[in-house]
Amino acid sequence: MKYKSVKVILLLFFLSIFLFNCQFFKNKEQKEELTTSERVEDEEEEIFTEIRKHVYIIKKEIHYYKDPKGETEKEWVYYLGDRLNVTAQSAHFYKVEDNETRFVRKEDTGNYEDIILTKEELEASSTFLIENDKDAMDKEVTNFSRYFSVSLISHEEYLTELKNKYVFLTEDTLAITKKDKMLILPCKDTLVKLKDIDPQDESVEDDMDMAIYDYIGKVDLLNQYVIRGSYFEAGDYFFIDKDTGKKTSLIGKPFLSPDGKYIVCLNMEEMDGVGYISLYEMVGKTTFKLKTKVEAIISYWLPYDWGKEPIFFSKKGYLYASMNPSGCYYDSEGANSQRKYVKIRIK
Repeated sequence: MKYKSVKVILLLFFLSIFLFNCQFFKNKEQKEELTTSERVEDEEEEIFTEIRKHVYIIKKEIHYYKDPKGETEKEWVYYLGDRLNVTAQSAHFYKVEDNETRFVRKEDTGNYEDIILTKEELEASSTFLIENDKDAMDKEVTNFSRYFSVSLISHEEYLTELKNKYVFLTEDTLAITKKDKMLILPCKDTLVKLKDIDPQDESVEDDMDMAIYDYIGKVDLLNQYVIRGSYFEAGDYFFIDKDTGKKTSLIGKPFLSPDGKYIVCLNMEEMDGVGYISLYEMVGKTTFKLKTKVEAIISYWLPYDWGKEPIFFSKKGYLYASMNPSGCYYDSEGANSQRKYVKIRIK
């Protein structure tokens, strides 16, 4: 009986050694195959042929290369929507001329139609300027989803809703004109005077003092004038109360929601190439007063707040706009005629 037990133990021992060796050689073969595959890919010569075309980056961000075989540095980056001038291609790479010769993987690029922004990217923000009337520059944020829901839509839907545009602004720009570079706004209790400081005027010593004011129109529902201010490398919009003459500053052109409860600003600051989205809530009971719910920087796209395709509220309560990632906001002719379209819902 004892002999039989020993025999069984020895049998199990040799069987375990056999199985171990089988697995070892199997793993070794797989490793050798993988190493060989990687070696073939590494040793494969990238042969380039001349080609002239444009492609777009279709990922959030990608690293580019100094040469197809070289290492990349973290700061060598292209971003979603960047438009690249391709001069040659190989099996895996495009050669790009962008002040210097660079190389990008083909799998990271595509046509304009291949640029797809996810809901996460549409609502992404890394910076709030103001939140609930308080400075929020130091607050860590990732999105403005608490305040807005943003969705991609078709050009056809944009054009359909444009026919149902909610009109809140009376653009009677000839009613109030400048005299001697001054806007005079008649209010019930006072006269508001806005004097231009024009850097072309010889009396202006410092261009940084520039301030040019333009009357945009009036919002009778709110009893407010709308003024655009243009400054040295900056700009803004503001309300002037038609009774008191009080000024209420905004980050961009105001859009009144159809229910009359909110003001939304959606704009692009050309000097720094940054897009902003802002939400202001009506809180005044007897007098006009706004609460700044949020002023946020948009991470991945820029709205077109000028030109033939306007930003507007539809009567259904959605804000509509055309936009693009920053890398293809402009083309060689100016504003890119190829565009994406969004609708925005206040939460």
